Amino acid sequence: MDEVRLSIMDRGPEFNTRFRRVLDDFERIEALRVRLDILPWPNAWETLVKFGMYGDGPQVSEIGSTWIGDLVGMNTLSPFDLAELCTHDLGKNAFLAPAWAAATLAGSRDASLTSGTWGVPMTVDPRIIYYRIDHLAAAGIDPATAFSSACALADTLTRLQAAGVSAPWVVPTHRSRLTVHNLASWIWGAGGGFMTPDMKHTAFASPASRAGITEYFQLARYISAPHRELGDDDASQAFYRGECSVTIAGPWLHNILDSMPGKVGRSLPPGVPFVGGTHLVIWRRPGSQRPLLNLINYLTSPAIQLAIYHDSTVLPARPDVLAREPFANDPFYAAMASQLQTARSFPFFRLWGMLENRLTEAMTTIWRGVLEKTSDTSPESASSQKAAIASLVAETLEPLAHRLDITLSS
Repeated sequence: MDEVRLSIMDRGPEFNTRFRRVLDDFERIEALRVRLDILPWPNAWETLVKFGMYGDGPQVSEIGSTWIGDLVGMNTLSPFDLAELCTHDLGKNAFLAPAWAAATLAGSRDASLTSGTWGVPMTVDPRIIYYRIDHLAAAGIDPATAFSSACALADTLTRLQAAGVSAPWVVPTHRSRLTVHNLASWIWGAGGGFMTPDMKHTAFASPASRAGITEYFQLARYISAPHRELGDDDASQAFYRGECSVTIAGPWLHNILDSMPGKVGRSLPPGVPFVGGTHLVIWRRPGSQRPLLNLINYLTSPAIQLAIYHDSTVLPARPDVLAREPFANDPFYAAMASQLQTARSFPFFRLWGMLENRLTEAMTTIWRGVLEKTSDTSPESASSQKAAIASLVAETLEPLAHRLDITLSS
């Protein structure tokens, strides 16, 4: 029996077992053995780079969508034939629009990179506001309008604080890529962006972008002292334990709905929704793509996507799956599926990974300064804190934008 090697991201023993059962069914149907590698998230990027460099890894991999540009730039991925994808029902119309957009590249001087399709969407990872229903009710806050804009969210946290809630807001403040993901909606909502439309210059230090970033970091004044130095998992766990009223995270926090029934609500963040996710890619290897496309077609088919992602901790990239039960029975997911069609993903070009790394470091620097400036949570201090944060954002991002623009022009 011939063999195909596939790698996916680690989502825990239960998910991994379910995924293996799905592959067992594929093996019986196709008479093709699938060797499965499961990559832990913390060192997945380094492992994927080795797969590309040494050519002895899987033929197909699930990768973070923001990694596509870097791997294409390294000449390690094989482009998909769009006509061939369409014959497998893997074309543009099968997937959420921002997920499909992530499969193509812009901003490259090499036309061969921008004319290809480099990945097939597998999952989507939108940002979601999670909130304690009982905390909002006690403060007399209507969840329907509580998060409708950046101003509404800030007002909600102010009212929670005034009602005696000691920890209205919690997000990661240590070094985390999630900070860039979380604040994307604030940047876009303020009319800013990460790159200019032609992808030749950065835009994250523009006045509009800085205004959105400043609004996001101003929310630090609603983080209580015990929660001001947390990483990704710690921030989520603080909300899990019921210590904080509102947080922003991804679908992985869905399990809290079962552990705290009737106590947690969800909303999309203010501004323009951000959606990340994962794609299936084919590595540049000798041999036919036909069996690889058969596997990708199988894994992204509606029935299999539903079988794999029915617990909603990871969301499928197909709108026709989100329109089915159990998603269709959940009013939030029904509304989200519609809104995600007009959501945005990051600008995908061959140097995005480098830019995202630099932004992650810059946001870590800003967090350190912001936490020093927001220790006083009195209302009269808010105005002076906003000015100080705006200055810190400008001082950090403007030199970085200048350096990156030089790199992009070379």
